[in-house]
Amino acid sequence: MTDLGRADAGRDKADVDVPAAGDRGYARRRAAEQAAIASARAKSEAAPIDHVHLARYTLGDRELEIEVLGLFAGEAPLTVTRLHAAAVACPFDQRAWTTACHTLKGSARAVGATRVATLAEQAERTNDLQQAALAAHVAEIEDALQETSAYIRGLGDACKAV
Repeated sequence: MTDLGRADAGRDKADVDVPAAGDRGYARRRAAEQAAIASARAKSEAAPIDHVHLARYTLGDRELEIEVLGLFAGEAPLTVTRLHAAAVACPFDQRAWTTACHTLKGSARAVGATRVATLAEQAERTNDLQQAALAAHVAEIEDALQETSAYIRGLGDACKAV
């Protein structure tokens, strides 16, 4: 087997970061690094926005991330208003309901707002078209969207402060 595909090919063993026997500083640095990684993963999992997905979507452009999130935060409430109108329409407007759900699902997925996207998909697929059930879907989506919008505002404020 050749060394061509190995990351350390062509490097001397002395160049490789190997801890010396009894190097407690290395162990502390490694433990701190692992803790930081675990913390970042936990924050990402708990956040209303999947930042890994968003970074992929925006090719890592932080300014574009903030812009796209701002557009989502501005447009999503308008889509929820259309969703609510479809839910209370008499007779029920299946096409308007499905269109609003689908629009919200797509835009939420694009920015990594996974909870909003999941709830919009559930509403889109519902078979219970009773007004109370539709209103419950709208309420869940509104709650998730409020949480997500507050989070997005916080990100924008943090970026302005920097």
